[in-house]
Amino acid sequence: MAAAVVFAIFGSSISSSVTLPSDGNVLRAFILEMVMTFTLVYIVLTTAATASNKIGPLAGLAIGLTLGFNVIFGGSISGGSLNPARSFGPALITGNLAYNWIYWIAPIIGSLFAAGIHRLLHVEQDP
Repeated sequence: MAAAVVFAIFGSSISSSVTLPSDGNVLRAFILEMVMTFTLVYIVLTTAATASNKIGPLAGLAIGLTLGFNVIFGGSISGGSLNPARSFGPALITGNLAYNWIYWIAPIIGSLFAAGIHRLLHVEQDP
């Protein structure tokens, strides 16, 4: 029912919001999504989530610049999703779930790597 309403409002232009890897290059999109999520999560952990951090007041700027850079850099290659929900919603509405696994698995792996690296490098800062 919701898909019919969305198609009635937006028509076929809703298909342009589906996140897909460019040229069908799954490996490149997977690695890029993983690296982009890694950088974003690592920046969030090192700026905003660390209790004794002097860069805390600039955390929003650092996170925003990182997110913007990742989307500009990865937008044309993998869609620059960095968020499974951003990819899943349009894919579900249009019924195009072909490459949606990339946008679930890569961010999970990238964020786990970021948390592990942060834990190894910043042991003395964590409460």
